[in-house]
Amino acid sequence: MKKLIFTFMMCVFAIAINAQTFYRYYTNSTIPKKPKYEVSYLKGTADGKTRVLIQAHGKADKEYLMIDFENLDGFRKGIINMRDKYIEWCNVAKTNKITSLEKEMLSPFDINFGNVVGAAWLYGGEWWYANGYSWFFTRPKFVISGTKKTMTYYLACHANNNKYVENIIYITFSSIADFNSLINAINPKTMGAVIWAEDKTKELFKD
Repeated sequence: MKKLIFTFMMCVFAIAINAQTFYRYYTNSTIPKKPKYEVSYLKGTADGKTRVLIQAHGKADKEYLMIDFENLDGFRKGIINMRDKYIEWCNVAKTNKITSLEKEMLSPFDINFGNVVGAAWLYGGEWWYANGYSWFFTRPKFVISGTKKTMTYYLACHANNNKYVENIIYITFSSIADFNSLINAINPKTMGAVIWAEDKTKELFKD
């Protein structure tokens, strides 16, 4: 029975994610050959929730962080906190002339996303998804290598319907501009206005 439910959920999810609505791009300088990444939203899921899909880095054919719209503000504040910590640590490193460092944010007092995060990825022609990951699975890492300073948000996850299917999805920020681009792209007020305007338009033209 459980297997049938998971199979059904996967089919519904695959259909839904292929029908995602593109919202806007955010820019990231980490991989010069790919400076633009998608932000989309997904409606009509089996549980009735609206989800935000943020294209990220990884080893699959395509991967997204997946956040319930109701949790988007908390996730965005977490990215803002990451940016502020990045600026602080960059300044400390500059003052102390540090050229090599790896530092993981181990404590929620360093940064707190205040919500759970999910993921979706395309691999082998199939869509996989995972959800319910909290702070303890998402510890950003700050790295200094010479003049390069990066902050990476990791999400190590297992597919909901198959615990043996796993992936590591991440976003690496290499500058303040990288942070600001994503922060601006996932503003829940402006994004929500677009989503709800779409609903009102559909309601207006109903028979």
